[in-house]
Amino acid sequence: MPSPGPPSTALLRTGPYQPPTPQPRITRWPGLLRVSGVSWRYPYYALTEGTTKALVTDLVPAPLRATAQGTYATAVGLALLPASVVAGVLWQAVGPWAPFAYGAALAALAAGLLALLPLRPGRGA
Repeated sequence: MPSPGPPSTALLRTGPYQPPTPQPRITRWPGLLRVSGVSWRYPYYALTEGTTKALVTDLVPAPLRATAQGTYATAVGLALLPASVVAGVLWQAVGPWAPFAYGAALAALAAGLLALLPLRPGRGA
């Protein structure tokens, strides 16, 4: 008796097999574009994490510095999920430019609010 062979995949297919089309790869691009977008994130964090922690430290009295750092880290962590959801909704509903415009508007608002913070004597410039 002949062997039955591999199981049929006819039920899984809805039409003739079409091999996937090759997608352009970023590794084919010359120069700095070979570096993936993820690796650009880390220099950004290296340049900004210390300054934000220093600002939080400068804004609170000495006995509350550790509590302020923990509260700040918790607030940032809790804000990341809704921020990602809003960015995804804007991208899908409006277009790819929308999350970037929204981020730029919020950054301008944050810069304006930061300028209103009073500097304590002996701290900052």
